[in-house]
Amino acid sequence: MKNISHLDTFIFDLDNTLYGADTGLMDQMHDRMGMYITRMMGVEAAVASEMRHRYWKQYGTTMAGLVAEHGVDPDHFMSYVHDLDLAGVDACARTRQYLEALPGRRIIFTNADNRHAERMLTHLGIRDLFEDVFDVTRVGFKSKPAIESYHQVLNTIGAEGSKCAMFEDSVENLRPAYDLGMTTIWVTDAQDTHDFVHHRTPNVLTWLEGVFEHDNSTSCGNEPRENENPQGRRHPA
Repeated sequence: MKNISHLDTFIFDLDNTLYGADTGLMDQMHDRMGMYITRMMGVEAAVASEMRHRYWKQYGTTMAGLVAEHGVDPDHFMSYVHDLDLAGVDACARTRQYLEALPGRRIIFTNADNRHAERMLTHLGIRDLFEDVFDVTRVGFKSKPAIESYHQVLNTIGAEGSKCAMFEDSVENLRPAYDLGMTTIWVTDAQDTHDFVHHRTPNVLTWLEGVFEHDNSTSCGNEPRENENPQGRRHPA
Protein backbone atom coordinates (compact mmCIF):
# COMPACT_ATOMS: atom_id res chain seq x y z
CA MET A 1 0.00 0.00 0.00
CA LYS A 2 1.29 3.46 -0.87
CA ASN A 3 1.51 5.74 2.17
CA ILE A 4 -0.48 8.92 1.55
CA SER A 5 -1.05 9.84 5.20
CA HIS A 6 1.08 13.00 4.78
CA LEU A 7 -1.05 14.27 1.89
CA ASP A 8 -4.14 16.45 2.09
CA THR A 9 -4.36 17.78 -1.49
CA PHE A 10 -4.35 15.84 -4.78
CA ILE A 11 -3.66 17.87 -7.92
CA PHE A 12 -4.49 16.30 -11.28
CA ASP A 13 -3.64 17.23 -14.80
CA LEU A 14 -6.58 16.50 -17.12
CA ASP A 15 -5.77 15.37 -20.66
CA ASN A 16 -3.97 12.02 -20.97
CA THR A 17 -4.04 11.80 -17.16
CA LEU A 18 -7.65 11.36 -16.05
CA TYR A 19 -8.37 9.42 -19.22
CA GLY A 20 -6.17 7.17 -21.34
CA ALA A 21 -3.69 8.46 -23.89
CA ASP A 22 -4.91 5.80 -26.31
CA THR A 23 -8.27 7.52 -26.81
CA GLY A 24 -6.78 9.56 -29.66
CA LEU A 25 -8.14 12.80 -28.24
CA MET A 26 -4.72 14.44 -28.18
CA ASP A 27 -4.28 13.46 -31.81
CA GLN A 28 -7.47 15.39 -32.52
CA MET A 29 -6.07 18.39 -30.65
CA HIS A 30 -2.77 18.26 -32.53
CA ASP A 31 -4.57 17.99 -35.85
CA ARG A 32 -6.63 21.06 -34.99
CA MET A 33 -3.53 22.95 -33.84
CA GLY A 34 -1.92 22.15 -37.16
CA MET A 35 -4.97 23.29 -39.11
CA TYR A 36 -5.08 26.51 -37.08
CA ILE A 37 -1.43 27.29 -37.80
CA THR A 38 -1.81 26.36 -41.47
CA ARG A 39 -4.74 28.72 -41.91
CA MET A 40 -3.29 31.51 -39.82
CA MET A 41 0.25 31.43 -41.23
CA GLY A 42 -0.49 30.14 -44.73
CA VAL A 43 2.09 27.36 -44.38
CA GLU A 44 2.10 23.70 -45.39
CA ALA A 45 0.96 21.03 -42.91
CA ALA A 46 4.52 19.78 -42.35
CA VAL A 47 5.72 23.27 -41.47
CA ALA A 48 2.76 23.77 -39.14
CA SER A 49 3.59 20.50 -37.37
CA GLU A 50 7.21 21.58 -36.90
CA MET A 51 6.11 24.96 -35.52
CA ARG A 52 3.68 23.32 -33.11
CA HIS A 53 6.35 21.04 -31.71
CA ARG A 54 9.02 23.76 -31.58
CA TYR A 55 6.77 26.17 -29.69
CA TRP A 56 5.80 23.43 -27.26
CA LYS A 57 9.47 22.71 -26.52
CA GLN A 58 10.45 26.37 -26.23
CA TYR A 59 7.42 27.86 -24.47
CA GLY A 60 5.77 24.96 -22.67
CA THR A 61 2.70 25.00 -24.95
CA THR A 62 2.09 25.67 -28.62
CA MET A 63 -0.34 28.40 -27.66
CA ALA A 64 2.25 30.29 -25.63
CA GLY A 65 4.59 30.28 -28.62
CA LEU A 66 1.90 31.52 -30.98
CA VAL A 67 0.99 34.32 -28.58
CA ALA A 68 4.62 35.34 -28.01
CA GLU A 69 5.76 35.22 -31.63
CA HIS A 70 2.61 35.99 -33.61
CA GLY A 71 0.26 37.79 -31.24
CA VAL A 72 -2.43 35.12 -31.59
CA ASP A 73 -5.61 35.59 -29.54
CA PRO A 74 -5.31 32.72 -27.02
CA ASP A 75 -9.06 32.53 -26.47
CA HIS A 76 -9.68 32.10 -30.19
CA PHE A 77 -6.94 29.47 -30.45
CA MET A 78 -8.25 27.49 -27.47
CA SER A 79 -11.82 27.59 -28.72
CA TYR A 80 -10.75 26.18 -32.10
CA VAL A 81 -8.39 23.52 -30.75
CA HIS A 82 -10.83 22.16 -28.17
CA ASP A 83 -13.75 21.68 -30.54
CA LEU A 84 -13.39 17.91 -30.11
CA ASP A 85 -15.39 14.73 -30.49
CA LEU A 86 -15.38 13.05 -27.04
CA ALA A 87 -17.12 9.86 -28.17
CA GLY A 88 -13.93 7.81 -27.82
CA VAL A 89 -13.41 8.75 -24.17
CA ASP A 90 -15.22 6.52 -21.67
CA ALA A 91 -16.13 7.27 -18.08
CA CYS A 92 -14.90 4.78 -15.45
CA ALA A 93 -16.94 4.11 -12.33
CA ARG A 94 -13.98 2.54 -10.53
CA THR A 95 -11.83 5.62 -11.10
CA ARG A 96 -14.62 7.79 -9.72
CA GLN A 97 -14.96 5.50 -6.70
CA TYR A 98 -11.30 5.74 -5.78
CA LEU A 99 -11.01 9.46 -6.50
CA GLU A 100 -13.91 10.06 -4.17
CA ALA A 101 -12.19 7.97 -1.48
CA LEU A 102 -9.03 10.09 -1.44
CA PRO A 103 -8.65 11.66 2.00
CA GLY A 104 -8.29 15.29 0.98
CA ARG A 105 -9.04 17.94 -1.60
CA ARG A 106 -8.98 17.20 -5.31
CA ILE A 107 -7.85 19.94 -7.71
CA ILE A 108 -7.54 20.16 -11.50
CA PHE A 109 -4.49 21.98 -12.93
CA THR A 110 -4.49 21.97 -16.73
CA ASN A 111 -2.93 23.81 -19.65
CA ALA A 112 -6.29 23.58 -21.42
CA ASP A 113 -8.95 26.26 -21.01
CA ASN A 114 -11.86 26.17 -18.61
CA ARG A 115 -14.45 25.36 -21.27
CA HIS A 116 -12.61 22.20 -22.26
CA ALA A 117 -11.92 21.25 -18.63
CA GLU A 118 -15.54 21.63 -17.58
CA ARG A 119 -16.80 19.75 -20.63
CA MET A 120 -14.33 16.89 -20.19
CA LEU A 121 -14.85 16.50 -16.43
CA THR A 122 -18.61 16.45 -16.96
CA HIS A 123 -18.21 13.89 -19.75
CA LEU A 124 -16.13 11.70 -17.42
CA GLY A 125 -18.76 12.02 -14.70
CA ILE A 126 -16.34 13.37 -12.09
CA ARG A 127 -16.78 17.15 -12.13
CA ASP A 128 -18.41 17.18 -8.69
CA LEU A 129 -15.36 15.51 -7.13
CA PHE A 130 -13.05 18.46 -7.73
CA GLU A 131 -13.01 21.47 -5.45
CA ASP A 132 -11.41 23.79 -7.99
CA VAL A 133 -10.19 23.95 -11.59
CA PHE A 134 -7.08 25.92 -12.53
CA ASP A 135 -6.99 26.31 -16.30
CA VAL A 136 -4.48 28.19 -18.42
CA THR A 137 -6.55 31.39 -18.42
CA ARG A 138 -6.81 31.43 -14.64
CA VAL A 139 -3.02 31.42 -14.24
CA GLY A 140 -2.63 34.27 -16.71
CA PHE A 141 -1.59 32.00 -19.59
CA LYS A 142 1.59 31.08 -17.69
CA SER A 143 1.34 27.45 -18.75
CA LYS A 144 2.94 24.56 -16.94
CA PRO A 145 5.85 24.12 -16.43
CA ALA A 146 6.17 27.85 -15.57
CA ILE A 147 6.80 27.90 -11.82
CA GLU A 148 4.61 30.99 -11.38
CA SER A 149 1.51 28.96 -12.18
CA TYR A 150 2.32 26.38 -9.50
CA HIS A 151 2.80 29.10 -6.93
CA GLN A 152 -0.53 30.61 -7.90
CA VAL A 153 -2.34 27.31 -7.46
CA LEU A 154 -0.80 26.64 -4.05
CA ASN A 155 -1.34 30.20 -2.83
CA THR A 156 -4.96 30.28 -3.99
CA ILE A 157 -5.94 27.02 -2.34
CA GLY A 158 -3.75 27.67 0.72
CA ALA A 159 -1.79 24.43 0.39
CA GLU A 160 1.75 23.45 1.33
CA GLY A 161 3.69 21.69 -1.41
CA SER A 162 4.85 18.96 0.97
CA LYS A 163 1.22 17.97 1.58
CA CYS A 164 0.29 17.80 -2.12
CA ALA A 165 0.49 15.06 -4.73
CA MET A 166 0.56 15.91 -8.42
CA PHE A 167 -0.47 13.56 -11.24
CA GLU A 168 0.85 14.34 -14.73
CA ASP A 169 1.43 12.62 -18.06
CA SER A 170 4.06 15.21 -19.09
CA VAL A 171 7.19 14.57 -17.08
CA GLU A 172 8.47 18.11 -17.71
CA ASN A 173 5.56 19.42 -15.66
CA LEU A 174 6.54 17.37 -12.61
CA ARG A 175 9.92 19.00 -12.00
CA PRO A 176 8.46 22.27 -10.63
CA ALA A 177 6.05 20.24 -8.49
CA TYR A 178 8.99 18.30 -7.06
CA ASP A 179 10.91 21.51 -6.44
CA LEU A 180 7.96 22.76 -4.39
CA GLY A 181 7.97 19.62 -2.25
CA MET A 182 5.08 17.76 -3.86
CA THR A 183 4.82 14.01 -4.24
CA THR A 184 5.03 13.46 -8.01
CA ILE A 185 3.18 10.75 -9.95
CA TRP A 186 4.03 10.33 -13.62
CA VAL A 187 1.17 8.78 -15.60
CA THR A 188 3.00 6.98 -18.40
CA ASP A 189 4.05 3.66 -19.85
CA ALA A 190 7.58 4.99 -20.36
CA GLN A 191 10.38 3.15 -18.58
CA ASP A 192 12.94 5.94 -18.10
CA THR A 193 13.55 7.30 -14.63
CA HIS A 194 13.93 10.82 -13.28
CA ASP A 195 15.10 11.93 -9.86
CA PHE A 196 12.11 14.28 -9.55
CA VAL A 197 9.51 11.52 -10.10
CA HIS A 198 8.44 9.63 -6.97
CA HIS A 199 5.97 7.23 -8.59
CA ARG A 200 5.27 6.02 -12.09
CA THR A 201 1.98 4.40 -13.13
CA PRO A 202 0.38 3.44 -16.46
CA ASN A 203 -2.87 5.15 -15.42
CA VAL A 204 -4.51 6.85 -12.46
CA LEU A 205 -6.76 3.89 -11.71
CA THR A 206 -3.81 1.54 -11.20
CA TRP A 207 -2.18 3.98 -8.77
CA LEU A 208 -5.39 4.45 -6.81
CA GLU A 209 -5.96 0.70 -6.61
CA GLY A 210 -2.50 0.41 -5.10
CA VAL A 211 -3.39 3.01 -2.48
CA PHE A 212 -6.53 1.24 -1.39
CA GLU A 213 -5.07 -2.29 -1.67
CA HIS A 214 -7.64 -3.49 -4.17
CA ASP A 215 -6.79 -6.09 -6.78
CA ASN A 216 -6.35 -5.13 -10.41
CA SER A 217 -8.65 -7.79 -11.83
CA THR A 218 -11.00 -5.33 -13.46
CA SER A 219 -10.43 -2.28 -15.56
CA CYS A 220 -12.76 -0.14 -17.59
CA GLY A 221 -12.84 2.43 -20.33
CA ASN A 222 -9.36 3.06 -21.70
CA GLU A 223 -7.61 2.24 -18.42
CA PRO A 224 -5.77 -1.11 -18.74
CA ARG A 225 -5.08 -3.75 -16.16
CA GLU A 226 -1.72 -3.34 -14.47
CA ASN A 227 -0.36 -6.49 -16.13
CA GLU A 228 -1.32 -5.33 -19.60
CA ASN A 229 0.52 -2.99 -21.93
CA PRO A 230 -1.57 0.22 -21.93
CA GLN A 231 0.03 1.45 -25.15
CA GLY A 232 -0.26 4.96 -23.76
CA ARG A 233 1.53 7.85 -25.38
CA ARG A 234 2.55 11.22 -24.07
CA HIS A 235 1.77 13.95 -26.57
CA PRO A 236 3.16 17.46 -26.50
CA ALA A 237 0.46 20.13 -26.29
